[in-house]
Amino acid sequence: MTTLIRTASLVLFLVMTALAGCGGPSERDLQSSVAEHLKKGDFNAAMVQLKSHLADHPGSAQARFLLGTTLAEAADWRTAELELRKAQELNYPNDQLAPVLAKVLLAQGQAKKVTDEFSTLALPTQQASAELKTIVATAYARQGQRQLAEASLNAAFAADPKFGPAKLVQARFAATDGDFKKALALIDEVVAANPSMPEAWQSKGEILLYGLKDMDKALEAYAKAIAIQPEFAQAHFSAIEIYLTRRDVEGARKQLEALRKVAPQLLQTRFVEAQFAYVDQDYARAKTLLQQLLKTAPDNVRLLILDGAVSLALNANLLAESSLGKAVRLAPNAAMPRKMLAQTHLLMGQHANALTDLGPLGDADRNDSVVLALTAQAYLQAGNLDKADEYYSRATKANPGDVSVRTAAALARLAKGDSEGAFAELYAAAGSDKGDTVDLAIISAHQRRGELDLALKAINALELKSPRKALPADLAGRLHLARNDRVAARKSFNHANELDPLYFPAVLGLAKLDVADKDMASARGRLEAVLKKNPRHSDARMALIELRIFEKAPKPEVAKLLGDLINADPTFAQARMKLIDLHLASQAPKQAVTVAQEAVSALPNNPEFLDALGRSQLAAGEIQQGVSTYNKLISAQPSRTQPLLRLADAQVMQGNSSGAVATLRRALDLTPNNTEINRRMMSLALASKQPEKAVAYAKDMQRRQPNQVAGYMFEAEVEATRKNWPAVITVLKTAIVRASAQGRPAALKLYAAYMAGGKAAEAEGAAASWMKDHPKDLAFPVELGDLLLTHADFAGAEKYFNTALKLAPDSVNVMNNLAWVLLKQHKKGALGYSKRALDLAPGSVPVMDTYAMALADDGQLDKAIEVAKQALDKVPDGHTYRLNLAHFYAQANKADLATAELDKLVALGPKFSGADDARQLLATLKGK
Repeated sequence: MTTLIRTASLVLFLVMTALAGCGGPSERDLQSSVAEHLKKGDFNAAMVQLKSHLADHPGSAQARFLLGTTLAEAADWRTAELELRKAQELNYPNDQLAPVLAKVLLAQGQAKKVTDEFSTLALPTQQASAELKTIVATAYARQGQRQLAEASLNAAFAADPKFGPAKLVQARFAATDGDFKKALALIDEVVAANPSMPEAWQSKGEILLYGLKDMDKALEAYAKAIAIQPEFAQAHFSAIEIYLTRRDVEGARKQLEALRKVAPQLLQTRFVEAQFAYVDQDYARAKTLLQQLLKTAPDNVRLLILDGAVSLALNANLLAESSLGKAVRLAPNAAMPRKMLAQTHLLMGQHANALTDLGPLGDADRNDSVVLALTAQAYLQAGNLDKADEYYSRATKANPGDVSVRTAAALARLAKGDSEGAFAELYAAAGSDKGDTVDLAIISAHQRRGELDLALKAINALELKSPRKALPADLAGRLHLARNDRVAARKSFNHANELDPLYFPAVLGLAKLDVADKDMASARGRLEAVLKKNPRHSDARMALIELRIFEKAPKPEVAKLLGDLINADPTFAQARMKLIDLHLASQAPKQAVTVAQEAVSALPNNPEFLDALGRSQLAAGEIQQGVSTYNKLISAQPSRTQPLLRLADAQVMQGNSSGAVATLRRALDLTPNNTEINRRMMSLALASKQPEKAVAYAKDMQRRQPNQVAGYMFEAEVEATRKNWPAVITVLKTAIVRASAQGRPAALKLYAAYMAGGKAAEAEGAAASWMKDHPKDLAFPVELGDLLLTHADFAGAEKYFNTALKLAPDSVNVMNNLAWVLLKQHKKGALGYSKRALDLAPGSVPVMDTYAMALADDGQLDKAIEVAKQALDKVPDGHTYRLNLAHFYAQANKADLATAELDKLVALGPKFSGADDARQLLATLKGK
């Protein structure tokens, strides 16, 4: 209950008492001026006044102290501590300084520092001693040291038996023990003795709310606190939380307006504004407000949690992980940030990290449906379907009315193959869901299964539920695009745009269709129309810049546009990252470093910019600086492997192979089964000519994952570098037996190993054995055919493509490949297969190219040229398609047209791998 001095009246009291009797006339004037600012609640003006005074009088202990207390009021705890420490160095009286400094440390989460520094400090006055001992008691309680906390509280009562704040802490202890009657009785004693103490009513409201779950009486208590002191922000804040919990948004807005009138500059006020931006789904504004607030209070757990939520809404999972991870480190026993961090890790596919996040909540929240559902989702990601089913069942029992849990449980059943039961449950849940959560899950599930007609039907059902929302029409537009029905897509996007002209996804969908139709003017017009209605719409400005990039605008122009956007919206991370990537792509790493440094300074809580800075420094040859940057990134994201991989790369560039291996081992500790890390460690061993060590790494992986194919494949790769084909064959056979469900890569490698060892018959036997054991495995003959193509074994490839076609008679890819190998062997049938493939996929450029070649081989050169031109129109940068067209022109005795195409290809030089073929054909034509 003891919180930092946070009201204008208390700070004003400190000003009056601290400056009373000051010797110099300037400080007497300062007293009056600062007191007036604080009376109005204008803390910024007070700080400006105090800083100005300190510029002329840097040795003023009183001004340092007052600046510290005023900064604390603005929740700038770190800077407040610095100023209070300076006052301490200037021998400011401890009876005034120590309690405020202890509160500032406590606000930063430094409970241990409070007890270490102040538990034995004796103060000369009873009031100061009681206040400090009460703060120390709270600090001990936060460390879980209840006996020491109560001892310190008893010392506070010894100094002042009627000290109200101490009784409020005593009430908190009683509430923690579940004795809410005693807690309320203690608070009533405080109220009786101090009827104008708003903290007492605040404490009463908290116990009524969190202990007795009585929102109405809690609101009454908060109202009394506000009546006593209108600028008492915490009571406003608590009342707003109740309104939001009740989904009474209007009531919450009215409370916010009341708070704005009396304390517009307080952190709590701006925090609530960010909350409302989040509720209103104005995530860009919420992010802007939070970035500003986090600069002032970087260790505020509530700010970090909300920032994590906003980042999740923006699909910025790395930012969410950074904020929520920090919140968990600052408040390890708090449930909410742990749940949200676990959700973030699941979105990132990191189920092991999610289970680690949830671990401490397992016993305390065994009936928490959210914890159970997140645990189930983690097991589902890990492929442990039985465990997932168990936890989803527990989650559903814990909260049968939770639609999101029912939805997740149904999706888990779908993963287990029970599609009929899963969809039955989903559709039943959708009927009771007033929102769109279940409908979106149904739509997504049907789309993942390729059931686009059923997905569209589900979208129509969502539209009936939300006829005025643009989302269903936008979803329909995306689905039509997936079906390559651009006419229907445009119609749906237009409908979404009519319902909500500022619904940007639909505007963007229409603009992309315009670009596909080469109607740049219409695309630009749509985006500019959004900016006319909302000139600060950063996404629209970014889309216009992307349009200029698509139009191949010069780099200086694009850089200026991005710079202008950054100046207009400094928190718009996408523009900064785009500018960094632009400089890197155009071989200007020094400029990329400058932009990345500015980004890190402007958005210090965004770890993506530390990564970008490191990449830029390495590209600029600043290897040591890159190593330093990646070490900072690792400190900011200690649970992620990617920063460690980046650091290992930098260490390799330094020539520090042993350091790189040590770093990779750290990464492996975080994700022991990460195949990429194991691959890198083996690569380093091979690079340092230590194949035995590489084999040891592979065998260690096999021991840890005996039923996973990766470890065996790694060992086979190492032995292949030594051309030890018997060893390769042995380990691959083991892989096929041990990891049969994932054995296809090993079976393909086994075929190649036999061939490399000169054992063609054994290779064919191994392939036949795999196909016999896996008769429905279409991918195996397709991949084996592709493998034989790389060795120009067209007859072998034909054999396996024919096998694949029997398994999938309508596979466009197989038919196209079969047509191509028949052409290479000058066999009949290519034209038929390629024509059938084109009928099934009329817009496929590779199929059009093969069909054109088959037409030319059949002597139908005019038709071949027509089809080749159509393919090139679709892919103007398709240089190989252009070369094929030139060949067709040459065969048709159209040398001028062939030469025109070849000149374009020759001009590309090394940018086109087939430039030599183009030059040879050009020389042949000119020699005729």
